[in-house]
Amino acid sequence: MATPDTKTENRAQLRDLKRRQILDAAKRIFAEHGLEAATMREIAAAAGCTTGAIYPLFPATPPCCGNRWRMSRRQCSAAWPRCARTVRS
Repeated sequence: MATPDTKTENRAQLRDLKRRQILDAAKRIFAEHGLEAATMREIAAAAGCTTGAIYPLFPATPPCCGNRWRMSRRQCSAAWPRCARTVRS
């Protein structure tokens, strides 16, 4: 039987895995459709979840994503690693 610490650790690992899947899906959707055409539904579908499952994992928009939709593709590509680091924190 799993101990409470093991259960908490397992939940954290699953949450981190899902966050990475969503970030990877977002990156693919942005690359395929562009930032302005990308939707949360497309990102959720590409990540294998619903939009409702995304919001609890990303409760606040990271500061570097605030103006993401107004950035050019080049600027977004340059900002993406910084944004991903912010979200993972």
